[in-house]
Amino acid sequence: MKELLNFELSELLMLLIIPIGIMIYFILKLVKLNIVNNRFNYRQQNYFILIEIFVWMIFGIWTLKVTLGNTDYYFLIITSILLLFLLLISWYVVKDFIAGVILKLSDNYQTGQFFRLNNIKGSIAQVNYLHLNVNQENGEIIKVPFSKILGSIHHKSFLDDKTKQNKFEITIDKKETLDNTKEKIRRTILLSAGVNINKEPIIIIKNTSENNWTFEITYFILDEEYCEIIENNVKTSL
Repeated sequence: MKELLNFELSELLMLLIIPIGIMIYFILKLVKLNIVNNRFNYRQQNYFILIEIFVWMIFGIWTLKVTLGNTDYYFLIITSILLLFLLLISWYVVKDFIAGVILKLSDNYQTGQFFRLNNIKGSIAQVNYLHLNVNQENGEIIKVPFSKILGSIHHKSFLDDKTKQNKFEITIDKKETLDNTKEKIRRTILLSAGVNINKEPIIIIKNTSENNWTFEITYFILDEEYCEIIENNVKTSL
């Protein structure tokens, strides 16, 4: 009687495998669309991918347990899955390191350079072994893995020997919209004497309050004697 009940239970679970798999798929999809994409930053979204892999691995192990039972094949397959999972985790780190080596040999990445990849746009804050730290216009720092950069269409400004970069901070009252304020700063800098007009200034929000914004502005000049003039131009134009 006990063997019969176990057989019927196993048979019932086998019939539920596909519906349970479909349910897990839609739950993960809903969580990603309604929570992860809206509330998490770029780095946290990458961690959610690992959570998805872990959930599907557990589901796969449970499915094998139901279909194969405690046989030698079951333990062999489980061991293989765990080894494959460890290899995937290792490759997740190693691929960024390899991509970084290739990119650094073929190109030059420096702090302060403007960087744009899809919807990620800002200045390079730090160059690490596995990724770039990109300071976006809203002040958020995003880690961009080298594996995502390698083979992708992206834009990066170049700093030559003649061009120097300088930066300063300024606090501005919220008299106009953010876009209009940033455009006014940009236009004032590019119209100032001594500026390299071929390189766009980088305007990043450092802090924001109810009444004002604090910007960090990076601009590119041909001679440092113009720095004070450019900064005064920006302050008097706002």
